Amino acid sequence: MTQNTEKDVMFESLVRGVDLCAMIMLMDKNRVITFLSDQFVQTTGYSREELIGRNHRVFKSENLSEEEYEAVWSQVQTGKSWQGEVQNFRKDGSPFWCITTLTPILGADGKITGYVAVRFDITSRKLAEMKLLQASKMASLGEMAAGIAHEINNPLAIIQGKVYLLEKMCEKSEGQLIPSDRCHAHLKAISQTVDRIAKVVRGLRTFSRSADLDPMEEFELKAMLDETIELCSARFRGRGVEIRLSDFPEIRVRGRPSQISQVFLNLLNNAYDAIQNRSEKWVEIAVSDRGIESGRIKITVTDSGLGIPMEISEKLMQPFFTTKDVGKGTGLGLSISKGIIEDHGGQLYLNSRASHTQFIVELPRVVEGD
Repeated sequence: MTQNTEKDVMFESLVRGVDLCAMIMLMDKNRVITFLSDQFVQTTGYSREELIGRNHRVFKSENLSEEEYEAVWSQVQTGKSWQGEVQNFRKDGSPFWCITTLTPILGADGKITGYVAVRFDITSRKLAEMKLLQASKMASLGEMAAGIAHEINNPLAIIQGKVYLLEKMCEKSEGQLIPSDRCHAHLKAISQTVDRIAKVVRGLRTFSRSADLDPMEEFELKAMLDETIELCSARFRGRGVEIRLSDFPEIRVRGRPSQISQVFLNLLNNAYDAIQNRSEKWVEIAVSDRGIESGRIKITVTDSGLGIPMEISEKLMQPFFTTKDVGKGTGLGLSISKGIIEDHGGQLYLNSRASHTQFIVELPRVVEGD
């Protein structure tokens, strides 16, 4: 048996062993698929004939943009491995998630001769996370339910009142023309009130839907923050808490708006609970692209509290840790929020140096020309 044959046998034995728990794909130096393990075929539903001989691009992850996909391969082509969580779809269209590792195969001369992709199926874990994420959303909506109902019922009362006035004007006119300025004033008030209700409903619809299967998209940061604030504004006003949103230029980010909204709604609700007994009650959201690396933005959520003690701040992001009274929180909000932001390539952390309680969210921004 030659040395090369011995190596081939060893490699095949290694593949068979790993195939029990992982999906393996081999590619040549041009990223053309040359081998698929049994586990890969069983998990994806694709036959070998359908994929072997085709470029790896046919299996590009749905949650990677074209730029991100090429950035991954640029890293691997330098001789470095890449690892990350990716979402793909089986042949029947159903989604599955994997921890994927891409590694270059080097020849004796140190040049790349091909690539190996090893995927571990984490679908069960991701589905459990989705259920937890949705449960956390519903818990947040439950906390704001009274405020949202008030925010909708009040405008409905205004509409009802304006319609009543218009009806009375029509009755009194007895066939004569009604002054157009009075009609227009009432109709304008009705239109503005309808817009106000629509904004609340739109925010509810965006926030409450499950977006875990959605691809990443570009969206305006300010529009998302406006809708998020609208969801809790009535609750805040009812307890005399002022919400401040600083002016900032148009900034676009890439991600899932519903999930990012959940993060900020959680931070706002936490601030609301924390400052209830203070004489000065306010929460401020500010956005900046200064002081951090190019292509990222920093969003600060600051409240009038005096900060969080060190012994508590070290545990804040841990699952099930909460400082709220029993029945007023699950202790999952910050932990889930941190996971969402990291999944978007950003960071969420407490700024312990600030004079007030301040959380910072860093996110990649869409740079013009990308």
